[in-house]
Amino acid sequence: MVIMRTKSYTPMFNTQDFLEKMKKNGGIDATFHNRILETEIFPNRGVEVEQEFGEVVEVTCSDYPSDKKLFTSLSFLEEGEEKAKELMPSKEEILRRLLAFPSIPYLLGGTTPFATSLGLPFTGNTFTDRNRLLYGIDCSGLLYFVTGGNVARNTSDYLKEYQVVKEMEPLDLIYFPGHVIIYLGAGRCIESREFDGVTRSFWENRRKSLPSDHQIIRIL
Repeated sequence: MVIMRTKSYTPMFNTQDFLEKMKKNGGIDATFHNRILETEIFPNRGVEVEQEFGEVVEVTCSDYPSDKKLFTSLSFLEEGEEKAKELMPSKEEILRRLLAFPSIPYLLGGTTPFATSLGLPFTGNTFTDRNRLLYGIDCSGLLYFVTGGNVARNTSDYLKEYQVVKEMEPLDLIYFPGHVIIYLGAGRCIESREFDGVTRSFWENRRKSLPSDHQIIRIL
């Protein structure tokens, strides 16, 4: 087993043949989602290389414990020990980051506002090329990024790790299975949702379309 670290924001895929699938159509399936991208790991995070398949490696990473096998490209890794990650920013800093966050597309598994090149040529199809560049972010990825990776990466872990509350404050989460909305305060909220991407809206309008069993979760 070899210990390495991520050089940059590093995509983790759930299939060994991710390069072939990304080359074919950006990994897009019949539901118009790229479901082979599991997540993207922050720079300077430690990974354990379990197996090598040429340029592709199977890895495990403490930042993203998973029952699935994870694969990435060796080009995203380098020798060296991991560095300490950013501490949880203050509530005020997280809100500032959310207010300044760009309105980028939705990408299942996306964790950053930056494109990530796998070295694949452009096709001329905007949607395919955007997915080939892993350009976009999902709802929990948005929260993960602005907190510097200091919250759970997936919504399925929120109820296990955080407190459910009755009254909503800025930075609380409006949660229902599979999705999360972040309350910004002053009647506004932000989320990354399918087909719309990163979107800000008025909470009173947004709540009308939510399931009645949504919950409010406090992370700070």
